[in-house]
Amino acid sequence: TIGLDLYERREKLRPVPQEVLLLTAGTDVQDDRLETTVCGWGKEERLFVIEHSIIWDDPSSGRCWDRLAAYYRSEFESEDGRRLRIKRACVDSGGHHTSSVYAFAGRTRGVLALKGVFGSEAEPLVKASRKYKGSPLILAVSNKAKALLFYRFRITDAEAPGFIRFDESLDLDWFEQLGAERMSRSYQRGQLNNFFKPVPGRRNEAIDCLAYYMAALTVLNIRNWD
Repeated sequence: TIGLDLYERREKLRPVPQEVLLLTAGTDVQDDRLETTVCGWGKEERLFVIEHSIIWDDPSSGRCWDRLAAYYRSEFESEDGRRLRIKRACVDSGGHHTSSVYAFAGRTRGVLALKGVFGSEAEPLVKASRKYKGSPLILAVSNKAKALLFYRFRITDAEAPGFIRFDESLDLDWFEQLGAERMSRSYQRGQLNNFFKPVPGRRNEAIDCLAYYMAALTVLNIRNWD
């Protein structure tokens, strides 16, 4: 399966490899916790999954969001002595705590509220970026982001564009969540669409977080990695 195969590729990525140029993060909101994945990006969009962190708290409380803000301010030391911080973060606003997410994004620099929408392969990954109730909000084609990840999971050449590396701190449960959805493809009205169906009884926070950070990178719109 996807998760077990990738689990075998874990390696030590702390301190952060010098190839990493910037960090982004994606946060999934559940009723009793916030789950965040921090990733590093190198040239040709090579990806380094640095850390997955869970804040066990009530998202309806201000304390919970203060803890997330403090986490976003964390520094990650690189092999060449740089102190890296998260450049951009996306937080899912589609759950039961939408107003809390909007409030947090509105007052926290570098943070965007994200709403996942369905779209075709031909559409941009981020369909729109706007203000909603004073907060920065992006509409991301979540099925396209997940499809892109599934394709990159299959890349085995470490020197190839889009190759993904995983830190040794990520546990087996996290990798199993990467395989918690099944992808299929079909044409509708002449447009190629990717569909994802959850596997019953499997959690999928890990794949959601990874999809969110890809949206965060798209918003940065980096044209030159040199």
